[in-house]
Amino acid sequence: MDFENAQKMKFLHPEIFSAPSEEELNNIKKDNYVKVSIADERFWILVTKVEKSIIHGLVANKLVMTNDHGYNYKDNITVSTDNVYDIQN
Repeated sequence: MDFENAQKMKFLHPEIFSAPSEEELNNIKKDNYVKVSIADERFWILVTKVEKSIIHGLVANKLVMTNDHGYNYKDNITVSTDNVYDIQN
């Protein structure tokens, strides 16, 4: 199962979906939070490392659809900047 591509969703449905700009994505740093989506569940990741367009982190909130996607609170997770719907410092 793949994470949703936030940039693609923003392009296809700009009236419904938003996503950060390229500049904002390039400024993601350790200890930021990024919001992603998989299996119709959106959740936050605490960023632990950024390597170009790859973000490593920990699931930062309790999830309700674990049976669908397999992720749990505090799991290590890796996503692309294309998967990011929101950023919090």
